[in-house]
Amino acid sequence: MQYTHMISSFHSLIQPLSSFLEYLSIPIHPIYLPISLLPFLHAARISIAYRSLNSQAGGETTVMANLAGFLLMAWGGSIWSHLFLSLPIPQMLSFKPLLAYGITHLIIPDISRLPTLKTLDSFLPLIDALIRTTAIAAGVEACRTHPVSAVSESWAIQLFIGAISSSGGGISAQALRVWEPNWCLARPSFLQEGTMLAGTDVWSGALIAAIYGALTASHPSYHHFLSKYFPYISPKPILPTVDAKALSAFILAVIYCWRTYQVHYISKPKNKKIALSFKRVASNSKSKKE
Repeated sequence: MQYTHMISSFHSLIQPLSSFLEYLSIPIHPIYLPISLLPFLHAARISIAYRSLNSQAGGETTVMANLAGFLLMAWGGSIWSHLFLSLPIPQMLSFKPLLAYGITHLIIPDISRLPTLKTLDSFLPLIDALIRTTAIAAGVEACRTHPVSAVSESWAIQLFIGAISSSGGGISAQALRVWEPNWCLARPSFLQEGTMLAGTDVWSGALIAAIYGALTASHPSYHHFLSKYFPYISPKPILPTVDAKALSAFILAVIYCWRTYQVHYISKPKNKKIALSFKRVASNSKSKKE
């Protein structure tokens, strides 16, 4: 009885967010534009961030280099997670993702005053969390339904893939400095700084994979662990998939708000260093060019 009441309370609390996520996942038009709003939101978010960094680095890149850098930044997590799982890369199975992301990136105007990273991080934590959680959940499901039993029966791989899905695009972009006129190898900021704050995308991806996995019973280990503290808990999924994504996204949004506050609003030397890591690299590239 108590368990049922708790689940009912969770469901009612996150219902608005679940409905919003369902709305974003509905195809815009079943025939002419069978793509949901989520990819376009993700493309626009990454495009603005990429253009901001590219502008700081000098902004002189070819159209193809610009598009390739943007796509790596947007798709890196998905590409790496599917490569690690030896699965087909979703973006390569159809022209729809390329058209959706490519057109969105190219039609966004090169305005002189792009939103800063502080502005984006401050106003879009929930959108970022919904987009990122959708990718993490897809990674968990890919592990759970994997044809190789060693993968589908592994709990750890779900957490690893969650971390990769969450951080793969940003790490790939930093490692190659794709926003610069000349790409080059560099150490990603989470390795360069070596702090919990700098590695937020990595550990939060694993954490959200665990939360989503526990809510959807993606692995028996979750029930074994939870039953020690909640003997009445069922081995069945605690929440439907959409509600599990919504609750996970809410938790991730809180984490992103914490990071934004720490990086952009608290004047600590280490936090400032992390906040300016992209900008510093871009400025160095520009000065070298001059």
